[in-house]
Amino acid sequence: MTEPEPRITFDEIDELEGNYLLGETQQEIMLENSADHIAITDHMIAQASRSIRIFTRNLDPVIYDRESILDACKRLALRSRYSRVEILAFDTQSIIHKGHRLVELARTLSSSIEIRRPEKQYEKHLHAFITFDETAYIYRTYADRYDGIANYNDPRETREHEKLFKQIWARSHVDAEFRSMRI
Repeated sequence: MTEPEPRITFDEIDELEGNYLLGETQQEIMLENSADHIAITDHMIAQASRSIRIFTRNLDPVIYDRESILDACKRLALRSRYSRVEILAFDTQSIIHKGHRLVELARTLSSSIEIRRPEKQYEKHLHAFITFDETAYIYRTYADRYDGIANYNDPRETREHEKLFKQIWARSHVDAEFRSMRI
């Protein structure tokens, strides 16, 4: 096993295209603000080919309610019947009532994109993360802050996030309002 590169900040990355690939580039990248998160999320999500798992408080619209995210999730959902986008969101009422476009996409592609609300016992988890193809992740210690870390190829750390995600997923439920279609 090769040693990972030392941590770098997002500002130290000259160009994402071609240099940072899911499942290949093992380097921890420090994220400091919403612009960092938007750029790296766009880049990673566009490369996902099997799964995207989002653990969030409120499906942060700054990051997730944008055309590039919607396009990437739709592409992944339509790619294969085995492709999945799974979202755990605690504050489902605000997501639904603010008209989040990812919710509408999940309603349209419900066999591939699913949003669930975790049980109350998991509300103590204040962090947020997104995993890609069980190999890459973006992680924030506090969901309401944008400082965090990302890595394009860290299966071990990604497995830890996925283990927690799957544990909570198994004890979560689909909010009835996610299923209802607006006319």
